[in-house]
Amino acid sequence: MSLPRSLLLLPLAFLSLPAAALEAGTIGVAGIERSYVYEIPPNLKRPAPLLIALHGGGGQGRGMAALSKFADLADEKGFIAVFPDGLDRQWNDDRGGISDADDVAFLGALIERFISRHGADARRVYAAGISNGGMMSFRLACDLPKKIAAIGAVAANLPQALAERCGTGPPLPVMMINGADDPLVPWAGGEVKGGRGAILPAPATAALFAARIGKPLETVEPMPGFAINDPTKVKRHRWKAGTAEVVLYEIEGGGHAWPGGAQYLPERLIGRTSRQLDASRELVEFLLRFRLR
Repeated sequence: MSLPRSLLLLPLAFLSLPAAALEAGTIGVAGIERSYVYEIPPNLKRPAPLLIALHGGGGQGRGMAALSKFADLADEKGFIAVFPDGLDRQWNDDRGGISDADDVAFLGALIERFISRHGADARRVYAAGISNGGMMSFRLACDLPKKIAAIGAVAANLPQALAERCGTGPPLPVMMINGADDPLVPWAGGEVKGGRGAILPAPATAALFAARIGKPLETVEPMPGFAINDPTKVKRHRWKAGTAEVVLYEIEGGGHAWPGGAQYLPERLIGRTSRQLDASRELVEFLLRFRLR
């Protein structure tokens, strides 16, 4: 997100978890101590899948945990969930002017730590995030292709600066969940609100990754709604080739939000949060199907 800092700080107290709910850790990267919180379910079968969950601009790892409920799903589905903190509450997603932190090195080191110390499966490492965190997930997929098995991005399109180097590479499963009426990260691409860098359109982002799995035909399917008093509608765009898959959920009437999550800022600022899709469960069930070859 690219909202004034005063607005971005509003939801943090609401999205905070009790200190005892998650374990906390730090790791030194490039002379800087970086922080994170994490959930390792009891009696976890190892080697275990690892999900790196990335907060939006202005957020923190604990807020991402509260918004996504990934820690609860980790206990249910049997994976490790890690919620890192960006420096100054931002990620260096390669748009320029957002952050100059070496977040690729930080997150790469974090992955290695959880593989070596906590029994994470090196072939089943995933990244997912919202907004700035979703764009950082794209960057990890492009810059750490031998570490990331699949990614998910909510309210995030691919930064134009990443398009050239992300257009080639091994097949990569991707799930995107985007509001068609997002006032901050436009569905149609262009400039992120606030002059925070150019992005591809959401359909072009999905098509780029679909080309990497072999340019299969796109199928479009309206999804049944289940929430009353919610005018949003969900349409699924899908490309599938062999075991690889790219999915784009288009939330008609949806804003810059995590479907099924909290309306973390007023609708007049970020648009509507859809109740017609459980983004967290959709992402986890999608990601866990894939592993590196």
